[in-house]
Amino acid sequence: EATQLLTRTARQNPSMQAYFEAGYGYLRAGKPDSARIWFEQGRALDEKRVQLNETGVALAQLVKQGAASAEPQLEEVVKKSRGRNAQ
Repeated sequence: EATQLLTRTARQNPSMQAYFEAGYGYLRAGKPDSARIWFEQGRALDEKRVQLNETGVALAQLVKQGAASAEPQLEEVVKKSRGRNAQ
């Protein structure tokens, strides 16, 4: 029910945060493939130094395939944000 609410919100009010929350809801529900789809859609809305959905893609990779697979993506997120946004 929660994932349905989050996806409805993302569709009605598309924003960087809404897409991340929808993806994170699916990640918490144990569906990393569905989460990745939402994070991918939200990447276009990410701000230059706030790579929120890019981080979500890396988290989905971490959950699905482990740390070794996600580490290069996480490093890329830190590089793009220049390490200035701890959020």
